[in-house]
Amino acid sequence: MRNTRKAQPVTTDQNAPAETVLRTAEHLAVQAEQRGFYADVAATGQAAAAAVTIEDRPAPDHVAQLLGVAPGTQVLVRDRVQGAEGQPPLQHSVSYFLPAIAEALPVLRDLNTGAGGYLARLESLGLQIEQVDNIRPALATAEQRTALQLPDPAAVDLITRVDRDQNGRVVHVMDLVRTDRNVTVTAVNRVSSNTAA
Repeated sequence: MRNTRKAQPVTTDQNAPAETVLRTAEHLAVQAEQRGFYADVAATGQAAAAAVTIEDRPAPDHVAQLLGVAPGTQVLVRDRVQGAEGQPPLQHSVSYFLPAIAEALPVLRDLNTGAGGYLARLESLGLQIEQVDNIRPALATAEQRTALQLPDPAAVDLITRVDRDQNGRVVHVMDLVRTDRNVTVTAVNRVSSNTAA
């Protein structure tokens, strides 16, 4: 099944100054109407825009390995180029869902997955999600520059996000390409190494 929508033009004025968006773990962790990317953009006072494609595709090798399925297994894919209305895109995110999860949550095939997005849908199954991002900087490929409207050369962050349930099962993998207009903020709660004597 294929479902495509271009919600808004992701950019309207190539000469407009592009705003930076702070990306916070808090917006992923807190159960709210908007989470992650959408909450981060809303925090700037802007509205999010996305071009979305939803379809079944063969899992790339690295995704198949993480999901524990055979390479080439058909998986549900949500492919999104996302930004703020009137601004160049901020990121290209491609989500891959474990087939059992896609079967249990048909709403993942809808353009709008509901309040809290896919994370809230996973939690509706009683899953407790641990999310790990592996981030590495790179120069954007020609394809990435085209999708994200970037100059040549352009620096990007390549992120592989892995969502595991409380039993350690990988239920979702997301490959993200983020532009340099994303600033990631990481908060660390330090645990004291001092022990009472």
